[in-house]
Amino acid sequence: MYIGLDIGTSSAKAAVIMDDTVSFHATAYPAGTQRGHSHEVALVRKAVESLFLTIVASHPTRIPRLQGIAMSGHGPSVLLAGIDGTALSDLFTWQDSDARSEEEAIRESFAGFDKGGSSYEGKAIRLFRRHPDLFTPGVKILYPKDYFSSLLTGRMSTDRSTASTIIFWDDQQMVWNPGATGIPSGFFPEVIEPWGESGRTGTVWSRSCGLPDGVPVYGGGIDAYSELLGVGAVSPGALVDGTGTSTCLSIILPETGNARAERQQDQPGHKPSLPARTDRHLLPGLRLRMETMSYTGGSLQWFLRLLGSSLAEAMATMKPGPVALLFLPYLLGERSPVWDAKASGVFAGLRSDTGRPELLAAIMQGCAFGVRQNLEVLGSLGTVEGRVARDIMAVGGGAGNDAWLQMKADITGSRYLRPVYPEAAPLGAAMLAVFGREGIDPAELAARFVRTEKTFEPVKAGKLRDSYNSLYGLYTDMYTRLRDTLLSLAELRDSADPRINV
Repeated sequence: MYIGLDIGTSSAKAAVIMDDTVSFHATAYPAGTQRGHSHEVALVRKAVESLFLTIVASHPTRIPRLQGIAMSGHGPSVLLAGIDGTALSDLFTWQDSDARSEEEAIRESFAGFDKGGSSYEGKAIRLFRRHPDLFTPGVKILYPKDYFSSLLTGRMSTDRSTASTIIFWDDQQMVWNPGATGIPSGFFPEVIEPWGESGRTGTVWSRSCGLPDGVPVYGGGIDAYSELLGVGAVSPGALVDGTGTSTCLSIILPETGNARAERQQDQPGHKPSLPARTDRHLLPGLRLRMETMSYTGGSLQWFLRLLGSSLAEAMATMKPGPVALLFLPYLLGERSPVWDAKASGVFAGLRSDTGRPELLAAIMQGCAFGVRQNLEVLGSLGTVEGRVARDIMAVGGGAGNDAWLQMKADITGSRYLRPVYPEAAPLGAAMLAVFGREGIDPAELAARFVRTEKTFEPVKAGKLRDSYNSLYGLYTDMYTRLRDTLLSLAELRDSADPRINV
């Protein structure tokens, strides 16, 4: 028996592997957990403990034979943890983009840094500058999944895949190098392989979760990276669309080149051997490139809240096909294809007869255009060594929306596949624990646990395709035309002018 547990932004979810079967469990965070773009750690901890107790109660005869646990979780998210496991700060989620003033300190040491105010790096510097009194010996800056792993084992570490996304980590020298940021390297956690053992259960908290002592806890990975394993993306060329509140578009690449060099692609005369910003896969011998859209499913939920409607009710009124209405899904700024924390959402093409169905279609269509834009950033919709990856695995909550998947297939020209288990992050974490303990070939693991439930074929030609292509051209041009306007609006929102209603 193996447990993969995913720390989400609104709930914690778990996958339990027993032989060749998988069961899923989830618990929502208590009211009051989310405070703006941060979480009260004690309430998240309460929910995770409750989820473990639910699993224990559901599998009483198997728990004594529990063989491994691995965590995944959202990012770039940060909290400060004391040596005794005490949370010394709130958990600042990836939605927190207020560390923009820290960007310059990072660029002084790291050429080409372009992540903006939502980055792990910016949040870490902000914590260090605002709360220097909290940075005492033994304190660490952790991702949420690493914090909960440390509660189980007493050891504060992170996995090498997660570290490879942080510009302070030198993957070639295997050391933390925060440059001129002022943060001593000792405040960053030990780094282990994702499949490596970070420790074993036997703490006060692991026992309060009902877990037996001595269970190995493995390094784990960021949720979007765990999803890749959970849908069988274990070979070069595989493409994955992970859509929940945000959307992560990922392509798997072979392990070549140098991660530090890749981040220096903007230096004169430097020619990296891999595309920019590649990170380590959770599995050995593989890398990945990921492009992230900040608020796709979140944009849809925002609109449904305004309507006071459920998704099913709203979808029942929407007509299939293109709509002559554009939407930029930048309600929380954007990460990819543009790193712009000050960007905002836009509707273009509103008319007096525009109704709710058209607005809903525009939101879904705009997010799908963003997906196509990011796939093109990844390179010819996934060209690896001359081979085009036409299939895209869809995971996350957005994978349950048939109309959206068909729209994405038609707009991108790629075939979308929905797996039997679309909640792939906890499943990927559980599979990683199996790999860590048993060393089973990843392709064999994928064959055991990943199967396709439904396929969405794209339209190849005709008026539908032509209409989407025309609208896509207008969409890709819109941000460039409006960038200065969006910046000015952001400055007005941030101003202290009492006449501006924000």
